[in-house]
Amino acid sequence: MTTPPPDIDAIIEHLARHRQRATYGALAGLVGGVARSVMGRHPRTPRNSWVVSAATGEPTGYADHEKDPALRTNPRVIATADDLRRWLRGKG
Repeated sequence: MTTPPPDIDAIIEHLARHRQRATYGALAGLVGGVARSVMGRHPRTPRNSWVVSAATGEPTGYADHEKDPALRTNPRVIATADDLRRWLRGKG
């Protein structure tokens, strides 16, 4: 029996609640898919802005009003699926 991939919305909710950024690649590695399109079906909202580019630490293509004002509160950006998985376990 295979385990279903984690729910993207639940992960984003944890990131937003704890003011923690994670890269598109980390999220894609955890839920399956590719970094380039992992957020493709999600609107550009402050809640979704916690998933960011590894190069810039910012969500790609978001206007300032679409970003959470606290986005840069925490300097850490989770960059790998393994690190994201560990972080989520700790935030249960």
